[in-house]
Formats: sequence, structure tokens, C-alpha cells
Amino acid sequence: MVPPTVQFSVQGGVVALTGQVHWDYQAQAAAAEAKAVAGVKRVENFTVKQPFAKLGDEQVRQRLAVALAAVPNLDATRIGIRVANYTVVLSGAVRSWDERDKATQAAWAIPGVGRVENYIDVTP
Repeated sequence: MVPPTVQFSVQGGVVALTGQVHWDYQAQAAAAEAKAVAGVKRVENFTVKQPFAKLGDEQVRQRLAVALAAVPNLDATRIGIRVANYTVVLSGAVRSWDERDKATQAAWAIPGVGRVENYIDVTP
């Protein structure tokens, strides 16, 4: 799951990940692989997501709004979406951590998203 575009460098037990990935799960897989090595004290993930498709900010916002509305048991009307320069900023409130995680996953699944900042509060 780790693409060959990700480079690992180690200094003093600290692993630095650099390079490009197309999907967030690839960056997470690289970090998990590095953490599994004996002697690693910390992993710094500096990978950059390079999406396959470049959508405009408004297109990303619209697609994400539709995606959030389709998530079962998630009140998408309580989630604010801002998009600027391929960065999605989520705000608002949901009832559970699972809902918050699903909103983040939905944002990462939209082509053109390079970063997700999740400021959604969990208020049961």
C-alpha cells in the first residue's frame, strides 16, 4: 500500500517520510510501516497528497456536501464545509466520534483534496 514515491530517512530513531501519495491511506500506511520497526522513537510524516484530479474549490465543496448527506446516521446539516487551495475545513458538531471520523473520511475521498482540517465538535 506504500507507493514507491515515498522515501524514508532515519536519524537518531526519528523516521522522516517524504514524497508524494495520491491517497491519505497511503501516507498512513507508510507511517504505520515505519512505526513497526524496532528502535523507532518518532515518525514525522511530510508526505504530500497529489490528487489524481484537480477539481476547483467549489466543486470539492459541492461533492463533499453530497457525500456527507449520503452517510447513514450522519446529520450533514450540522457540518460546515470551507474549501480553499485544496484544503477542506470541517466545522460544526456531531453526536459521536464515529460520525466525526466518517466526515473526515468523506473529505479525503474527494478528488482534489490535499488536506483536511477537522474542527467538528462531538456533542452527544
